[in-house]
Amino acid sequence: MKKEAVLFLFLISFVFVLGCGTTIYEEKEMLSYSIRGCINKQSNLAKKSILEEPLTIEGGENSIIIDHRTNHLCNLDLDIQQSMKDAQITVIEVFTGEGAKCMCDSKIKAEISPLEKGVYNLRIYKKINDNTPELVKDIEIAVGDINLPILK
Repeated sequence: MKKEAVLFLFLISFVFVLGCGTTIYEEKEMLSYSIRGCINKQSNLAKKSILEEPLTIEGGENSIIIDHRTNHLCNLDLDIQQSMKDAQITVIEVFTGEGAKCMCDSKIKAEISPLEKGVYNLRIYKKINDNTPELVKDIEIAVGDINLPILK
């Protein structure tokens, strides 16, 4: 009986760890993204969350690529929204649901394309439920081979 209980606990733990590796992939008009992490999962292992939220943004030939590792409460759902007006692009990471008493980190990789060659102002926000979105990054980024004037 004791062996069966240990085996059962091992299997449950194994399933929990695998569950924390959830991957979501979606495409919406100009935005395609993937999310890896413990989105909508709960695990005590997730308490060892990262403290900083590394963010990299790159301009490609006809796209902008965003890599963001973000902290959040466990058990939240995540959706990425994007809008564009003229050369202003807004991306909102929307977290919804009832968060658990543990922390998770998830890696978001998003691509906005196709974009015409030019300089864009990109604003990235993080929004939790009905709270006001929090500005994460506001940056100008070049798409395509752009020769920007050198400022002295």
